[in-house]
Amino acid sequence: MKLTPKISGEYKISDDLLTIMQENPGKGFRKITIDTRLKDLDTSYVIKALNDSSVCICDSYEDALYINELINKGLINVGRIELKDDLEMKDRSYIDFKQFEKTVLSIPTGYYMWGVKNIDESKLGINQKSINEITRIVQMISEFPERLTDIEKIILLVNYVQHYCEYINSRIDILNKTHEQFELIDNGIDNREVIKKLCHENYNQVGTNIDEPLFENYATCSGFATLMVLLLNNPYIKIAVEHVSSGGHSWNVVPMNGKYYNLDVTRAITYSPYRAKNNLKTLAFNKEYILVGTDFLEQEGHEIRKTPLARPIEESKDDFNHEYLNAAIEHLESTGLVSFEYEDMQLYPRVSSSTR
Repeated sequence: MKLTPKISGEYKISDDLLTIMQENPGKGFRKITIDTRLKDLDTSYVIKALNDSSVCICDSYEDALYINELINKGLINVGRIELKDDLEMKDRSYIDFKQFEKTVLSIPTGYYMWGVKNIDESKLGINQKSINEITRIVQMISEFPERLTDIEKIILLVNYVQHYCEYINSRIDILNKTHEQFELIDNGIDNREVIKKLCHENYNQVGTNIDEPLFENYATCSGFATLMVLLLNNPYIKIAVEHVSSGGHSWNVVPMNGKYYNLDVTRAITYSPYRAKNNLKTLAFNKEYILVGTDFLEQEGHEIRKTPLARPIEESKDDFNHEYLNAAIEHLESTGLVSFEYEDMQLYPRVSSSTR
């Protein structure tokens, strides 16, 4: 079967690799997806196809190691090896970032909480400090004195994020980097320390590093969506949430009872009826945008996901059962161990693993 580019500059390697090489002799591609065991192919063809590619996407960790071996031997030059998501919640201790010293290994966000080794903190927005803090948080949930349903786990974790975090708009790179001009922008920032920090950093990266919602108490929509994947997809909670994006906005979808529901922590904070007067911070738990259907998103003018979901599960048009959701909130409140009103109204409370 003749292979053709999926889109300009992106090719898919399969057993017909030889055909690609005959049609494109010596050409390196911007992105290549591998969907077969590379060791079954002639190494010389693999080298010709992959050399000088920006990204090599691998189905398996075994293939990623093989590509890495060719890189270490100086036979090919690949900017990044990207591992495709196998959609399983399982031990990932076989993944060792230390083996990939001459290239960047990119793995699905949902893998990080399952025991990966030697995370390269210089190349990634996720580090061991963050993993340890998230582990501490989800362990507290798992040790709750009463057995929790998945809905209650989601509520507790969303409540935790709403309590401690504020939304921040990262699209401020077009502004002059001065404190005075920054303070005139209605972007939810009213903290001198944070403003000073932002004025000396790469704006496009602000709020996307996972350390920021955990230790600095602010994040962009992408930062919140990534955080929710880590908080839910781990050995303690075991909910296979996905990170989705559309129109420059990011949120999550959660499989519940055989259907996908939308979970948008950013909207829950920024559209909260309990929002602080001058900041994009909520002063009480907002259940809106938690496990809602696509009809609700359309009604609210929310972005609609256009990219395919990883799992073949139907996306619900209706919201998750409101009575069940309200009953879960009431049950958690009745324990006396959970507060849905945030007494500390000071923005950016100094929270860390040693003080929380």
